[in-house]
Amino acid sequence: MTPAHSPSASPPLQGHGEPDASQPAFSQHALLSALTSRERDVALLIAEGFTNDQIALRLCISLSTVKSHIQNIFAKAHVPNRTALVALLHDAAR
Repeated sequence: MTPAHSPSASPPLQGHGEPDASQPAFSQHALLSALTSRERDVALLIAEGFTNDQIALRLCISLSTVKSHIQNIFAKAHVPNRTALVALLHDAAR
């Protein structure tokens, strides 16, 4: 086995939605710029305390679309849930 293919040469795979402590924390600007415009809308409404149903009504999209956007946001932000996302957004804003 060559060093490039050895298990220690590749980082371990992360489970879906698990935070990776070895990755640097996003700044709010970096996080928001990594999201699509609709994901940004959803993330900001989450930060304001909106529920999924309220987000769907506000943005005129289905509840399942809201949930899809939220899963994409969690993956891009490397957070497991909306509480961690809100904390990340608020910490990055400081």
